[in-house]
Amino acid sequence: MIRLALAALVAALPAVASAHDLPCVATHIEMMAVVAERYGETRQSIGITPGAQVVEVFASIETGTWTVIITMPNGGPTCFLVSGDRYTAIPPGSLN
Repeated sequence: MIRLALAALVAALPAVASAHDLPCVATHIEMMAVVAERYGETRQSIGITPGAQVVEVFASIETGTWTVIITMPNGGPTCFLVSGDRYTAIPPGSLN
């Protein structure tokens, strides 16, 4: 059930607007610099979609802001998908 919900979320992500109001497409290095320098966020998790896109969640434990980016396969462009606040890290196994 959780996998199905996650798959549905990832499938819908490209249609979600960016809350950071930043450029949609850039290099991965540029995107990582923006979330680090502007928001103090670091990578918290990473996954790969069935289409070989890399999805990453960045967050700041101190401020609670978070950002999700997606990178296209084969070194393609990276886009901001969605961002927000009130990030909370959940320890592994605590949802079971």
